[in-house]
Amino acid sequence: MRLTNLLMLAGLFFCVIVSYVLMSERQDVVSHLEGMEIGLSTFGDFARNKVAPRLAFSKDGSLICMWDKRAYPGNISDCIPDKWIVFSVKDGDFITASSNQVWQGWFPHIIYTVPSTNKMSDTEELLRNFPFLTPDVKWGSCFTNVTAYTIQDATQLALRAHPPPKYTTYEEYLRVFPVVAMFRLGEEADVLWETKLNGASRNRDVKQLAFLNVPDSAEQRILAVCEDQSGYVLKQETGEILSSFTYGHIETEREARWRMRRFALFGRADPSYYEFSAHVFALDPSLRYLAAARGLFDRRLRIISLTDFSAVHEFYANENPHRPRGGNWKMNNLAFSPSGNYLIAESAHGGRLARGRCITEVIDVKSWQVVQKIDDINTHAVAISPDDTQMAYIQNHVLKIVPFVPLKRPR
Repeated sequence: MRLTNLLMLAGLFFCVIVSYVLMSERQDVVSHLEGMEIGLSTFGDFARNKVAPRLAFSKDGSLICMWDKRAYPGNISDCIPDKWIVFSVKDGDFITASSNQVWQGWFPHIIYTVPSTNKMSDTEELLRNFPFLTPDVKWGSCFTNVTAYTIQDATQLALRAHPPPKYTTYEEYLRVFPVVAMFRLGEEADVLWETKLNGASRNRDVKQLAFLNVPDSAEQRILAVCEDQSGYVLKQETGEILSSFTYGHIETEREARWRMRRFALFGRADPSYYEFSAHVFALDPSLRYLAAARGLFDRRLRIISLTDFSAVHEFYANENPHRPRGGNWKMNNLAFSPSGNYLIAESAHGGRLARGRCITEVIDVKSWQVVQKIDDINTHAVAISPDDTQMAYIQNHVLKIVPFVPLKRPR
């Protein structure tokens, strides 16, 4: 009898411990937090599944902007949004939008419009809060037909990358490479130099540009990150290519074949599908790290140090991209928080025979541990406020702003 009681107590104690661990490591924290909700049904295609919305807090955290990250016809780059809406974080009120007509609906004869109220018509104020929205308003055509750009406010110097020109013959194809230019801002762009990245893969765009200014260094540098496998360091004064780097270890053909045999279904796959080549990027605001993800076929993610361009961490390297069966993984979005303390990685899984999934993980940059995880097909576009106290996301066509609560026991 005594032994039975001891066993029952031990079992009860074990259940309590397991329950505590499970509750302490819950990763759907956001679903239990109360916050502000803004219905998106009156804001046109921003409430539709076929749109890829993104969110960003203003520099002071008082406003939040929602825009569609897709590239639209006539706008090659998706880094300058065509359509956007700004809301107040305090009360959720509509502030302003790119136009009263946000976007055309699914049927050509249906037009969705935003409310006509416009509490902030001052463009300069909007530029200070969200400088990435309308650089053309302030600087005209300096940033048209670009795949990436950046501005150094203190010097009024700017960088832009042009897509490779179209070609019709093989001889033209041999000369097609992306171009990076530096210029001084003004009524007209005063171009200081242009550099063709001859070592880059043809027909690949430059996706990230940055001034890598090092304190107490006589030689200032420029960072240009391309799709596929390579990035470049240029001399700021002349645009001369100083060095190139890859996003960590690039697999050999033998390693790619090993990965193919390990993960491919029925052994039928091209080894090139398993090589690491990046298509989705994010730059740490303090320029310590570059996050690079495949974006296609799987969700492998690498963190590159911008000090020596070595890979400091890698995520999902040993995951099977074919699981669950019937579909493939891809990385939809990468973004560092404004403070640089967190990295937000949004990945999705889908296919003809697979039930869709969307997983967003918030990663602590100091420990490279996941401190928040949302596994919900209806939740996406996560953003964190500049002071790391609030989180915004879209769930079932509703914009929600809730307190940001990292896990106490990160994974």
